[in-house]
Amino acid sequence: MSSSFPEYPGSVMISYAPSNTLDHDSSGIYSILICINGRAASCGIMTGTYRTLRNRAAGRELYTAGTVSIPGLYNGYFDALQYSIYVRKRFRMKAARWPGTLWIVRHGESAGNLARDAAMAEGAERIALSTRDVDIALSHRGEDQARALGEAFAGRAEDERPEVILASPYDRARATASLFRSAGGAVADTPICVDERLREKEFGILDGLTVAGVATVFPDQAEFRQLLGKFYHRPPGGESWCDVIFRLRSLMDTIALHYPGKRVMIVAHQVVVLCLRYIIENLSEEQILAIDREGDVANCSVTEYRFDPGLGQEGGMALIGYNMVSHLEAATAPATAEPERTAGVRG
Repeated sequence: MSSSFPEYPGSVMISYAPSNTLDHDSSGIYSILICINGRAASCGIMTGTYRTLRNRAAGRELYTAGTVSIPGLYNGYFDALQYSIYVRKRFRMKAARWPGTLWIVRHGESAGNLARDAAMAEGAERIALSTRDVDIALSHRGEDQARALGEAFAGRAEDERPEVILASPYDRARATASLFRSAGGAVADTPICVDERLREKEFGILDGLTVAGVATVFPDQAEFRQLLGKFYHRPPGGESWCDVIFRLRSLMDTIALHYPGKRVMIVAHQVVVLCLRYIIENLSEEQILAIDREGDVANCSVTEYRFDPGLGQEGGMALIGYNMVSHLEAATAPATAEPERTAGVRG
C-alpha cells in the first residue's frame, strides 16, 4: 500500500446539480472513482466532512480536503489539488447500514428434539434432559444436515459464500456453523463469531416442560400465555418475544457497524429467525405470528436477504427466500422441524 497518491493535478468533483448555496459543509459516505490523466485508475470509498465551494462555470462543487479509503491502494488524508476523484452522489453508499447478503440459518436437529418426541409419546410432563439447554448437542441427523448445507454452499463461487459467520453460543448452533464451514460452505479461515445475543429464547420456570406439563405444574402461566399471546408473555425468569427482539436490534446495530456490505451468515434458533424477520421487514405482531402459524422453521433451513438500494429512501434488505430446505432435499439429510419444547416457545 502506497503512502500517498500520485501527484497529478486535479479536483474532487460531485456530478449532481448544484444547490442554491454558494458554500457549505457535507458529511457522508460516497463511492468514488480515482482518475489519473483523465483515465480511471481505481475506486473506493470517501468518508468524512468536507468544505465545498461552488464552481459556477462548471456547474459542479469542489471538495478541497477530506479522508479517503481505497482498498489495496491508500488510506489517509488527501489534498484535492494532487489528484482527481470523481464522486457521484447518486451512488451514495446506501448499503452502509446493511450487509450485502444476509443468510439466517436455524441449527440442525438437536438431541433435545428426540427427547421431546419421546416425552410427548409417553404423555410425560417433563422432557428427559440431563444437561443445560445451552449444552444440548446436535443429533446425528442434525450433523448430516449441517454438512449438507455446507456442501450446497461449497458449490458456489467464493463471492456467494459468507465472509463472516455469527453463531449462538448454544452447542447445537456452534456445531452447525463449524460443520457448515468444514464442509466447504465458507473458506477455512472464515471467522465464526459467537454472540450471546443470538442465544435461544429463555424459558425461565417453564424450561423442560411439555405443553401438558405447563398446564399441570404452572396453570397460571398457561392462562397468562393464552391471554397475552406468545409475543408478550414472559414466564418468570424467562423472555418474551419482545425481549428477544430487543437484544436482536442491538445485534443488527453491531452488524451495521462492523460488516456493512459484507456477506454475513447467522446460525441460531427458530425464534431468533422469526424475530429477525420482524426487525428487518418492519413487521407487526400480527404479521410475524401469522408467519409463525404457517409452520415451524426447519432445522438447517436458510432465510436469505440481499441489499436492494431501491427499497425506501436509504435502501433495505429484500427477502429472497424463507425457510428454504432444497439443499437438504437434494442430499441424504431430510429436513426436520423441531416443534414447541414448551407451551411458550419453539426452540
